[in-house]
Amino acid sequence: MNKLNGKDVKCIQLEVSLLNLIVQKFYKKLDFIYDGLRKNYYSKNEDALLYTLRLK
Repeated sequence: MNKLNGKDVKCIQLEVSLLNLIVQKFYKKLDFIYDGLRKNYYSKNEDALLYTLRLK
């Protein structure tokens, strides 16, 4: 993420499976915030959580 400093990047958005608790915890540790739900995003109608990191 340091490589994005000085660039015109305002945020990073990532999706993670609703069932993937380990990655959700990792994103939160990196200061990503929960930003929404994407219904049926993955196969087998599995939902995804959207996480966003706002860059300074």
